[in-house]
Amino acid sequence: MASQIKKFEKVIWSIRHHGECMPGEEEEELVMMDAKISLKCPVSGMLLEDPVKNTLCGHIYSRQAILGLIGSKRTIPCPFAGCSKMVSKRTLVNDLQTQRELKKHVRELEMKKKRGQDTKYDFTQDID
Repeated sequence: MASQIKKFEKVIWSIRHHGECMPGEEEEELVMMDAKISLKCPVSGMLLEDPVKNTLCGHIYSRQAILGLIGSKRTIPCPFAGCSKMVSKRTLVNDLQTQRELKKHVRELEMKKKRGQDTKYDFTQDID
């Protein structure tokens, strides 16, 4: 029972303090070099639109695509290949970081288009 309460507390903490450790828990510092995030929705296969993140596994989807997949079901398996977590409407949160990266990517594509450069979609984006 105590472990279930701890898990519940972690879920609540992660929703309200996304990306932060709970008090009393330390994480080792992780240094990422040349990291990329995918801007491709695993459900639609298209560029993300209104990205939401599954708090259970961290995978990101287009809001309408994942909500359409969930439909009237309570939970479904995460559609990301190889993921064993579940996803439901309650486990989805707005992903503001990906939203910023998406806007940056779209601006860069628009600038390239204005300059007459190739504007094929690159579904990955460097993390600043």
